[in-house]
Amino acid sequence: MAIALEDLHRRHPGLTLAVCSAYAEAAAVCLGRHHVSPQAVRTTDERAEQSYVVTWLGPSKRQEAAWANRDDATRDGAYSVALAVVEAHLGMVTTMYRLAQKVDQARKASSGLPAMAAVVAFGEPRVALRRA
Repeated sequence: MAIALEDLHRRHPGLTLAVCSAYAEAAAVCLGRHHVSPQAVRTTDERAEQSYVVTWLGPSKRQEAAWANRDDATRDGAYSVALAVVEAHLGMVTTMYRLAQKVDQARKASSGLPAMAAVVAFGEPRVALRRA
């Protein structure tokens, strides 16, 4: 089953359509530098390695221009990819805006909810996950 990055908001109560769309655009720009959709993303955690197929739209020239700041595009695009693979790999969805933050920041959170940290490499593509 392929995971459409632009549809994550449908299953993640912590994402609005607008936020999901922005993250999916950023991911499309980053992934589009190296790959075409669909693409298998290798995902690893402490227990297992698995590949998941992600799909994305575009990117258009306008989207590439809008996300010309590579740091912003990488950060926001990584949120989209990380959320997709955490959902597929662990069956977890975001319930609040606390995405892909560093493990130590997640450990300090007092929400009592499970937290994950993810590192996304768009060029490979690969995601490394770690429970916080």
